[in-house]
Amino acid sequence: SYTETAPRIAVMQYFQASCLVFSAQWFRDDAHSALFVYSGGGGSTKSGEPNELVLASLDTHGAAAPAFEVVSTVNTGDDICCTVSASAQLRLVAAGVGKQLSLFGVAKTEEGERLIALASKPAFERGNVECVCLKQGPDGVMVATGGADSVLRLWKLNGAEAVAKRLADGKLDGVQDVFNIVETPKDLKGHTGAITAVQFSPAGDLVCSASKDGTCRIWVVSTGRLVQELPAASGLPTGLPAKHNLYARQQICRSCSFTPDGGQVVTVQCGKRGAAYLTRWTRQGDGPEGTWSPAGVARASEDPVPCMAMSPDGNVIVVGDVKGRVSVFNGKTLARDRRYNCHELPVSTICLRSRAETKYDILTGSADKALSVGMSRASSGSTLDTLALMVACGIPIVVSLALYLTDPFDGPRTCASHENERRKDRRRGHGGGGAGSSCTTKRHHDEKMDNDGRVD
Repeated sequence: SYTETAPRIAVMQYFQASCLVFSAQWFRDDAHSALFVYSGGGGSTKSGEPNELVLASLDTHGAAAPAFEVVSTVNTGDDICCTVSASAQLRLVAAGVGKQLSLFGVAKTEEGERLIALASKPAFERGNVECVCLKQGPDGVMVATGGADSVLRLWKLNGAEAVAKRLADGKLDGVQDVFNIVETPKDLKGHTGAITAVQFSPAGDLVCSASKDGTCRIWVVSTGRLVQELPAASGLPTGLPAKHNLYARQQICRSCSFTPDGGQVVTVQCGKRGAAYLTRWTRQGDGPEGTWSPAGVARASEDPVPCMAMSPDGNVIVVGDVKGRVSVFNGKTLARDRRYNCHELPVSTICLRSRAETKYDILTGSADKALSVGMSRASSGSTLDTLALMVACGIPIVVSLALYLTDPFDGPRTCASHENERRKDRRRGHGGGGAGSSCTTKRHHDEKMDNDGRVD
């Protein structure tokens, strides 16, 4: 169940991404605009879809609806850019480009800001870099990478602060020579399945990794020591039907995230089919020596969930599922507040930024060449009151008009609830029916897709 606290959506805007979107992240807030990066592709020689890393802006100044603009683009050739992580303070973007960890800078130039290649390092012998996280911590500027070979790797970026200053000043001559990538400590092994997500703790002393082996593992950054293995099956609710016992043994840990205080980890786990669950793990004891145990669980979706994100204050959690829906949860109680139809294909990436106190913007992407931006406002510091989704995608105008008239972002209400609304309208003298009163749902493409949100 979910609460009916959010009003209906009044604003929608459509625009198209330049490639199939696999990863996206907010980068920086300016006075009246926000910069973000996204990446993806389709293997240009096979599908004709370009493999790209894109820096884009969303300008809301003086306009009824935000204006989307591509600021800078890097074509990555035949290698797909599957994942990105960015730091506005360091002016850096870490990306998984094929089998390599690649670093890009956001440089100030006379023509404006643009992406420039800084350095790259082979990260895998097989498979692509599927997840990456960039963090400035006590051990310096670090990057964590994971992928199909099941090994978590940590990289130290020497000279990152000096490079950031030169990028901000526009002094680009020889900037690549200042940068150096060092792997340390090497090869954090333990997972038996592909790594699907990585994230550093807020303090930067710990890093967690989610894997298709059904576990989330927590490691010490400085030594590479394994602190604890969190089995996904232990985070499932009790009393599930017997058929779920088989699914419990086949759980995949899709995503993981530390809370802002570093005292909890939230994971998403699901089978190859069936429901997905959010689990909160709480640390007992101080420092990295503490033990972690499940402290709460909630159903994230009736279908597998490829991605999850948490707001910077920890009050909001959002997930995207394989049916293109976005669900918004109270970060403290794990109660679902709202769910929206958002994409024609599975949601492949999702992230949040704080626009102001209790206000958040949600950015999602999908292989339907869509970017969506949701502007939200929370009341009492946790429950979302308003959510205006401006879906950036290449949906035909006829479908777009139909979506607007049927108001699909009003959540999955039942026919009975719509009938009650019509009765209330008649009592108020507004008549029955009207746009938004029908129980029409959004259709999804009937294509064969895997559970990572990418087309086979």
